[in-house]
Formats: sequence, C-alpha cells, structure tokens
Amino acid sequence: MILLRETASTLSQNLFENEEIVRIPYSVDYLVAVLPNAHPLAKCTTISLRELQDEEFCFIKEGSFMYDICRLSCQEAGISPNVVYSSHRLDNIFDMVTRGSCVALMMNKHAEHPIDSDLSNNPPFSTVKISPAITSQVSLCCLKDSHLSNSARLINWFCH
Repeated sequence: MILLRETASTLSQNLFENEEIVRIPYSVDYLVAVLPNAHPLAKCTTISLRELQDEEFCFIKEGSFMYDICRLSCQEAGISPNVVYSSHRLDNIFDMVTRGSCVALMMNKHAEHPIDSDLSNNPPFSTVKISPAITSQVSLCCLKDSHLSNSARLINWFCH
C-alpha cells in the first residue's frame, strides 16, 4: 500500500493503464504562488501563471513530481519560468521567497503547513491560488485483490 499524488490528467491516464490498482481518494490539493508579503500580487485572491511570467522562480527539487507539475503548468500557460533555485527543503524555498529573491509555486498543503511552526503561525510570505485551478489528488493505492488494513479501511470509509 502506498500514498500517491497524481494530477487530474495522470490520474485519468493511470486509471485506464493500471486496472489492477485500487485508488482510495484521500485529499485534493491545489497549486499556489508563494510570494513575499510585499509583492504587488500578494494580496490578490487568485492570479494566473501569466501574471508571474517575468518573475524568478524557486521550485521544489528538479526531477521531482512537484517540479514537473510546476514546469508543465507554466508551459501550458504559455510562459517559460526562469527557475533560479530548486531544493527539496521547503524551509530553504520559504527563506528565498521571504528575502524577496524569487517567488515559488507549490501545492497549498506544502505552503500551509511548513515544518517550522513559527512560519505556520505568522508566515512572512503570502499564498495566492493559481487560476485556473491546477489540482492534484493524493490517494491510498493498493493492489485490487489485496487485504486492506484496519487503517486503510477507515480511510476508505471516511473518504466515501
């Protein structure tokens, strides 16, 4: 059993290719821009990726699923992001944004629950939803005929 994050397009493709895998939806998340509080767009409710086309970006580590989502989303919006930094450490990304060195793209749950509890309570950055929405689904996945643990059955019950 694994937890898997997929975009809407990869989810629909994988459902047809992997009929032996059962996906129990756990949560849906959406892409946000993480901006310094002083950024002109920081107080907006939503922004488009095109509004960020002249920015320098910080993405989660190159080669990761999140990096690919961000890069592909920018390309689909018709922009070529200038990625000046990438890291697997969210605190480094938040630090770069807070210093005004760049803006970041990440899923809301990453930005909403930083590892540093001080950032959760009073973040020195703003998160703004990307419009149109770019979402991903986190699912609990297992083989079709496998026995679910008590925890997995509980998740399945709560999610349905």
